[in-house]
Amino acid sequence: MQNRFIKYLLLLLLTWLSSNSLSAQGLCDGNLGINIFEDGDFGSGSENVIPVNPMIAPGYTYKSDPGSPNDGFYTITNGTQNWSFWFPTWLRLSDNSDDPEGYFMLVNADFNPGKFYEQNIDGLCENTLYQFSADIINVVRTSIGDHILPNVSFLIDEVVQFSSGDIPQDEKWNTYGFSFTTAPGQTSVKLSLRNNAPGGNGNDLALDNISFQACGPDAFVTAEQTIFLCEDENTPVEVRAEIGAANQSLQWQISYDSISWQDLGGQMTEFVVHDIFDIGRYYYRYITAGTDTELLNEKCRIISDILVIEILAINYPDERDTICFGETLDFGNQVLSTSGSYNYTFTSSRGCDSIVDLELLVLDEEILQLDTSTVAPSCFGFSDGSIKIDIVNGLFGPYSYGINEVLTTINTFEGLEAGNYQLTIANSIGCSQTAVISLDEPEEFIIALPNDTIIELGESLDINVMTNQSLNNLEWNPPETSPCGLCTEFSFLPLSSQTYSVTGYNSNDCTAQASMNITIDVDDLEIYLPTAFFPGSSSVDDSFTIGAKEGLITSIKEFSVYNSWGNLIHYSTNSSSLELWDGRINNTRAMPGVYVYNLEIELIDGNTYRFTDDLLLLR
Repeated sequence: MQNRFIKYLLLLLLTWLSSNSLSAQGLCDGNLGINIFEDGDFGSGSENVIPVNPMIAPGYTYKSDPGSPNDGFYTITNGTQNWSFWFPTWLRLSDNSDDPEGYFMLVNADFNPGKFYEQNIDGLCENTLYQFSADIINVVRTSIGDHILPNVSFLIDEVVQFSSGDIPQDEKWNTYGFSFTTAPGQTSVKLSLRNNAPGGNGNDLALDNISFQACGPDAFVTAEQTIFLCEDENTPVEVRAEIGAANQSLQWQISYDSISWQDLGGQMTEFVVHDIFDIGRYYYRYITAGTDTELLNEKCRIISDILVIEILAINYPDERDTICFGETLDFGNQVLSTSGSYNYTFTSSRGCDSIVDLELLVLDEEILQLDTSTVAPSCFGFSDGSIKIDIVNGLFGPYSYGINEVLTTINTFEGLEAGNYQLTIANSIGCSQTAVISLDEPEEFIIALPNDTIIELGESLDINVMTNQSLNNLEWNPPETSPCGLCTEFSFLPLSSQTYSVTGYNSNDCTAQASMNITIDVDDLEIYLPTAFFPGSSSVDDSFTIGAKEGLITSIKEFSVYNSWGNLIHYSTNSSSLELWDGRINNTRAMPGVYVYNLEIELIDGNTYRFTDDLLLLR
């Protein structure tokens, strides 16, 4: 397989190549021979990329996994549509044929211009015209600007014979090729392909359908390409070669399927005689070359156009047909609408008369009685409804069923949304009726929460969950929002600014969601710190006590008091009491005056706050 790959890519680049050292010409104007390069289409396969390096591009690195090749790389692939690593400037490509698994060659040119293919071709005939051709596409999309265009020169025996010129960004496969004549005594050539443009930004191309064929003069078989004869004719037909050159050797061939060909023994004259009148098709062609010796070498000969001789029948077996009630059938010059036996003599455009007997059955009108069962979508907007149809009084089954005119033998349709459906029911011969069946839309399940709000830290919030249907379950995020699974009215204490959401489930497990944004205001906390107190007095300020909303402060992390000389006279930590100092120093009443305190508290949201200020002690 690898050797075949080497050969076919060899000719792939051959196709690009220039002509013989004698003279390069345009594409062949006459008929062509077989494609000597059998693997020029790169074959086909289920693997997206051929995993083994075919060794067909010297100086280039083979990329053996799906994805765009980098500069100086190439790959053999059957399609790039599903590649995850893909240059956004490139086209999504597939093989240039009808084969969905056909391979082609994708090349990302090297940064340095130069030869990237070279191969010797042997076994050619001297003084013979050959054509090399290939399909090439610039893989850069038309909408992309400022990209280098591929430009390829083709060399024969180290001499440039043909140049592609700039290959345009037209998103089309274009055929490039040339023909050349081998010199006297020349039976081999050295073919080289040179990249004239640098790699980098552009110069990216793909190749397919490489061909290497002998080129000859026009070769026709009679002027008419198809001859029709009636089976009762007995006059042989002469099939004559029409060659656009003198002194050509030829060999006639016949085929019964246009695929497999066999030589007609001894038929090397300018014509053959067709004398077979069995019903069917017969295909004629001939192969031709300049000499009898070259005719034996498939690399030197060309193939003529094909002539088809078709023998038409004059007697046909009895025909049977069935039509639906209300339909008609054209039969010769008659329009039939009732059951019965009919015959007509048909005359073809080729003059063959044929008598056809017809037995026609017209079905009675069929009024179907249906037994339908429907399941509406489970939730509003869902597509899980279904329709099942059973026919109670069927007469001419089996039946086909369809929505939107696509028929199937399955009588159940699933995955349906709410709405009206026109169903078609057809019997085995296509007689059809329609029925309209409806699926109702369930009521939309709705759930709602209070509007977005701003509260102070430590403030409780009343929640009321509103819904239009009975609830089977509620799920909160965060989960600790609600005190119970199905609570719809409760109060809770938010500790952080965030979005609180709820998902509700009704009895059918349909879901509805709602959310609300709660913002906690921490910029203006209701915390009161006295600036003076009077120990031992009857006033409320007989101790240094923090004033705050109940539950706002969870802990006094640290409290310290300093006298005017900076000496620590009172200290406490990790206290829950808001009464911080009674004005004593080691159970001795402190002297009146100004003191300095440091305070660190922790609030219910887990954050800590520090305060430093003067404090006046009065006596």
